[in-house]
Amino acid sequence: MPTGSLNSKLFAIPFDSSLEACAISDPAHISLRENNSGAHVAKIQQALNDLEGVSLASEKGRYGTNTADAISDYKQKRNIFNFEGKIDKIVGKQTIKRLDADMVEFERLGGGGRLLDQPGTKQFVFAPFNGPFRIKFGPDDRAKSDLGDQPSNSAAATFAKRQLRIARQVKLGRLPLDLPPDPTKDECEAALLSTIGRGGSDAREMATFLFNNRLRTGLRTFADGTFWPNQVKKDPSFTANNTDLSAKIRESLQELANRNRTASGVAVDVNLLREGGTQPQPLKNQVTKIDFSGLGFNTRIAFGNPLAFGFGSIQGVDIRMTSFSGDARTGTYQGLLIYRIIDHFGADDSVKDATGEGQAGLFLLQRGMATGQDKSRYKPYVSEVIAANVAFSGQLT
Repeated sequence: MPTGSLNSKLFAIPFDSSLEACAISDPAHISLRENNSGAHVAKIQQALNDLEGVSLASEKGRYGTNTADAISDYKQKRNIFNFEGKIDKIVGKQTIKRLDADMVEFERLGGGGRLLDQPGTKQFVFAPFNGPFRIKFGPDDRAKSDLGDQPSNSAAATFAKRQLRIARQVKLGRLPLDLPPDPTKDECEAALLSTIGRGGSDAREMATFLFNNRLRTGLRTFADGTFWPNQVKKDPSFTANNTDLSAKIRESLQELANRNRTASGVAVDVNLLREGGTQPQPLKNQVTKIDFSGLGFNTRIAFGNPLAFGFGSIQGVDIRMTSFSGDARTGTYQGLLIYRIIDHFGADDSVKDATGEGQAGLFLLQRGMATGQDKSRYKPYVSEVIAANVAFSGQLT
């Protein structure tokens, strides 16, 4: 039985320390200049002969120019790029793991002929999953004014105070001139709680946390399986985006498979979906559209949707693939994603974000402008929702 990270009989039995090191350590790569002779090189040459029909007998056990060229051709067919997005002639971690996976399938088929030219049923060769890795990213801006705690927009501040004075006038049936010009801490707190409380107790807790928060831009993480991630996973905006993203993953995997097709089989490397230069266009062009505000779905506000009150329009997102597996016989595959969704609990320094009783209260509290408040508290903060184990699946043709 294999005792290291490699699984094919050729590479793992007997255990080869040079191949194992190559599979787990970047400095242990094999090239024209480094680690370029020995039994481990002979095994790589044997794999190239079995998989590609390349005869390297003239360089047996030595990593010469013919072997290097054969490795380059092998990597070109399978889109194995280095960190610069180029095809090189080195056997590193990606290459040795792909050779190993191809040899596992070759040995399973009985070792007769080249891997993608076996007779009979169409074969699908899935490269080993080297994750987790990021597929989409939109960073939040920690310099945004919704995380500010200093008054700077006098027009917005004046407007916010006026909003609360009018609300106070309506409640008391008195003219604003008969009342103190600046709202108190208690009035601002009550205004915010009255508004956000329409989203339920968890939304209300978002406000009460701010009342005692002394760390501006501090991060609150809501772990998968808790209230907010559960709300996110069933929200129509999230599910619509995930449906679109899953479709783009399927298109991208099919595009990769189409590049590596013979009459009898296809090969695909899911690791090329990693964000960056090698990512296929369907996934690269996908735009993340997640919005929990009342603007995207008007019924949110009317029905007291917690996300509309506790989060609204999100500020950033990080999506990663955490697992992937495929069936070599049918071409079916499945995987899991994890979403990290970022929002800011605070009001922008603008008249727009000072509109409405609750927003006006939040605007003044976070900037220390309510009469009688402790200015060391009421700091805006960053919320992070972790939605894990979000499934996708498909089938190659």
